[in-house]
Amino acid sequence: MDQYRAIVDNVISSLENYDQKREETIRLVRKLNRASGRGISKIVREEEYEGYLTESRAIISELLPLINEISPITSWGITTSGTEEYVEFELLHAIISKNELPGPEALQIPPWIWISGLGDVIGELRRYMLAMLIKNDMTTSKEILTLIQDLYDTIVGLEFSKSMVPNLRRKIDVARGLVDRCESDYANAVVHKQSKS
Repeated sequence: MDQYRAIVDNVISSLENYDQKREETIRLVRKLNRASGRGISKIVREEEYEGYLTESRAIISELLPLINEISPITSWGITTSGTEEYVEFELLHAIISKNELPGPEALQIPPWIWISGLGDVIGELRRYMLAMLIKNDMTTSKEILTLIQDLYDTIVGLEFSKSMVPNLRRKIDVARGLVDRCESDYANAVVHKQSKS
């Protein structure tokens, strides 16, 4: 009986260790979500955002080893909200900075989280395009609209199970509506500009 107690004690100790790491993971995911979300807002408002990018990258470097340790039990599931927001932040930063988009390997993020984050970028690009239209920057607005259309064309028709890429179908449907609204907003801005000429 003592032998079983020793085994059970070891199992409990392991589970408690996983649980502590899981709690730390959740804490870091919340921080990552906040930092990335604030950084995205700063980009869209054309304000200083690099500090949030540095903070997000520091958090992800803390988070990745924990995810790898606890993955046998919780996998990436508990990190989705923060890691998707981080991917969205990195992709938006690359687009606005006119850099190449970092892939999943570069961000050390699983492909299913990366593609989900890509789906969300379209909404932030719409906000950025509207900000450019307000500034009457038609050139940048057109570039962003073209990119939005290209991104949508890239993801439309993707079919994966919900267990693999949760909410992908919904994100594609939302993106379709966003593309339509972006095209309408741009066309209205062009007509308005021409009527004032």
